[in-house]
Amino acid sequence: MIPKESALCSMTVFVVLMAALVCPAASYAEKSPASIFAEESNKVVLIASAGGAKDSVIGSGFVAGPAGLIVTNYHVIKNAREIVVKFRDGRMYKAHVIKRDPGKDIALLQIPATNLKPISFGDSDSVAIGERVVAIGNPLGLEQTVSDGLVSAVRERDGVKFLQLSVPLSKGSSGSPIFNLRGEVIGLMTFSLENGKDLNFAVPVNYITPLVGYSLTLHSKPKPSLVNGVYAVKAGDTLYNLSKKFDVTVDDIMKINNLRSSVIRVGQELRIRQRGSRL
Repeated sequence: MIPKESALCSMTVFVVLMAALVCPAASYAEKSPASIFAEESNKVVLIASAGGAKDSVIGSGFVAGPAGLIVTNYHVIKNAREIVVKFRDGRMYKAHVIKRDPGKDIALLQIPATNLKPISFGDSDSVAIGERVVAIGNPLGLEQTVSDGLVSAVRERDGVKFLQLSVPLSKGSSGSPIFNLRGEVIGLMTFSLENGKDLNFAVPVNYITPLVGYSLTLHSKPKPSLVNGVYAVKAGDTLYNLSKKFDVTVDDIMKINNLRSSVIRVGQELRIRQRGSRL
């Protein structure tokens, strides 16, 4: 006969084991919208693109690389002649487009900033329907607005997958990062259906990460050094290859240096005004 104490002990162990099987411990600690905002909002930016009188657009974006790589929607900068990126602390930079994918509505921008803290990328293929998500953006220009909702479904439009979200979306929200509760970006807020309420859609982040990876590799190559914005011409230099190295045009170099021909000589000092400058 089993003693009563042993039977109770065995039953307790059995209950604990069953509970562990039925309710396994979470593999990560879920963060609240408040903690995600506190940790990530300094990596979210406002983007103002100016085209013609009717082509000025306010949108959102986020830092994707430490050397000034910014992600936003293509439609935010589509008709822009000038793009300005503004951070939470008030820093503003001019930006230029380095990569675009109109079909998926993605654009990568470059600003002249270093030592930025990039956002962490998640895996949009592992997103669960009903999963809670958080957005940080600039709806109607109201900077640093945080909201939350659910992943309602995964849809396909013109051969491109989109995450359907119940997170509120207004003009200016385009380009907002969508975070899971780990604080990882899983999507880029893109568009809404005007005839519905909270029928909003985000580009999955797995479309974005290959573009970011390529651009980080491409722009990690060191550029020739400038001293107070001046470059000393070296053997083998031409205006064409200098324009590529410094991401400017030949015309820019000739204009700022009052050059009448494209011939340059070793030791000649050229002023270089790189694209994108701190405002």
